[in-house]
Amino acid sequence: MASLVGSTQQQLELLFDAVGVADRVIRQCFAVRAEGIDQIRRSGEAHTASSPLDARSFWTWEEIAARELSRELDATLRIPERTAVNLLEESRALPNDQPAALAALAGGGSVTGTRRPWSARPGRSRPRGHPHRRGHRGESDRAGHRSRADALRVP
Repeated sequence: MASLVGSTQQQLELLFDAVGVADRVIRQCFAVRAEGIDQIRRSGEAHTASSPLDARSFWTWEEIAARELSRELDATLRIPERTAVNLLEESRALPNDQPAALAALAGGGSVTGTRRPWSARPGRSRPRGHPHRRGHRGESDRAGHRSRADALRVP
């Protein structure tokens, strides 16, 4: 019986090692994808900057380029357009604002803690009273109401 337990433990260790290797490869792929998306974004911006804009145009070239790039990206990756917009923003931020995070990803390392807080992300602030802020960080939605986390907390 002892050999069966030891054998199972060794199999589990090998499986965990395989999962860890796969995760490092995935992170390296994320870095390659981010660099590729950033190159696409820069190429699109350079192309639109050199084109003349019609005086009757409703959008600026930057807006046109951003929409075209996000639509091409969502079609290529088969993802929602908002996800494509987020990928474009993140691919701009990684090499410019967070080069250490990009280097960590390229090396298969972890980038825990490199993400900017919600309030520091462009266009993402939530004002007080926003419906998604209620109950945030232990605040209750209504007076006298305890959240499930509060109920489970040991005094």
